[in-house]
Formats: sequence, structure tokens, C-alpha cells
Amino acid sequence: MGDYTEFDEQQADKGGSGSGFLKFCLICGCLLILLMGAGVGVMYWQLKDMFVMDPVRVTAKVESELLPGAKVPDGYAGMFAMRFPGGLMEFALIVPEGMQQQANQGTLPLMIMACTIPPGQSPEQVTGEMQKAMQQQTGRGGAGLQVEAEEERTITARGQEVALQERVGVENGVKVKQVLVVVPQKPGSTQQVLLMFMGKEDIFDEAAMNAFLGSLR
Repeated sequence: MGDYTEFDEQQADKGGSGSGFLKFCLICGCLLILLMGAGVGVMYWQLKDMFVMDPVRVTAKVESELLPGAKVPDGYAGMFAMRFPGGLMEFALIVPEGMQQQANQGTLPLMIMACTIPPGQSPEQVTGEMQKAMQQQTGRGGAGLQVEAEEERTITARGQEVALQERVGVENGVKVKQVLVVVPQKPGSTQQVLLMFMGKEDIFDEAAMNAFLGSLR
């Protein structure tokens, strides 16, 4: 305060109190611009991390963040990944390599969707969110899967026995197969991840699905 008062008095003695105020405003303006610039930079990096479209980066995020230790099947790669604000939910979609542009369960042998389950939500609710996200990404709407047959069995994932639900039905006029299973994000974790496998029923890639599930040790 002493320095500022002395400076102000000196400017007043020179009859230049207005110029002192102008300099103060210019300094504040420059600081504000710098702060705004930093804020925009932070927002850019947050948004950049929220939506990932590069296949290599998506695959890496699945194997190291969403499901640490998992292995994307040979011949498959990430299509896109997204992280909701605050890390409340993470979602990723995996499809056969080179088929990102025409990806939909009516033509592909397999699509793998993985999504963390936020606190307070059920797997059924998250399944609905996954389907919406997939439909938006692939440009396909529809009334959902009209189930014709289903069965349930038990598999081991992350050292735990988990229920796997298998359904066959029609969606958008195409017969598809859908497999749902909820697994721990990593061994000993309370965070759960919902996995949905979907593909055209007559060409469903069972081997790729089993390879992915088998990597969840």
C-alpha cells in the first residue's frame, strides 16, 4: 500500500492522476486476458480428453484406464471414447479395424461397448445410455432389440463369478445377438463396468468376444 500511495501522490503532483488510473486499468486488462486465455486452454484440454476419436488412443484408454489389463481382440480397434464431466461415467466403443465409418450391429460381426456404472444407477439404466450413445454415433435409430430368445450363464472375470446374459432378437429388421455382463473394473475394485457385445447373429464373432472376456483376469 505504501508504494501505491507514493506512486499515486507523485502522479498527482505532476497533474497526471488520470494517467495513473489508466495504467492500472491496462494492467488489470492484461491480467484478465491472460486468465481468460488460460481458462480457454484448460477447457480445450478438458474437452479434448472428453471425446477421443483416434483408434489407437481409444484402444489404449480401454486397456489402461476403463478396464486396466484388458486386451482388445486382434483385428479390432477403438472407434470412440467419451468421459462425462467429473469422471462420472466413461464409455468406449470397439469395432473391427477399418470399419469405423460403417459401424452398426446390423452389418458387423461384433461391436464391443464398455461403460462404467455411476453410483446410484443400475446396469439396465446404463444399458439404455450405451444404446443411445451408440445410435447417435452410428446414425441408427430404432425401437431397440425385440428379444426372441435369451439365456444366462456364469463366467469368471477379475477372479469373481459374474452372470452373463445372452439375447437373440430383431433390431431395425436385422437379427442380432446381444451379450451383457457386468464386471469389476479391476481386481478387487468396487467400480463396475457394463460390457455389451452386439453383432449380426449369423456372423457373430464369438471368438473375439471370448478373447476379450478371457483377458479380464
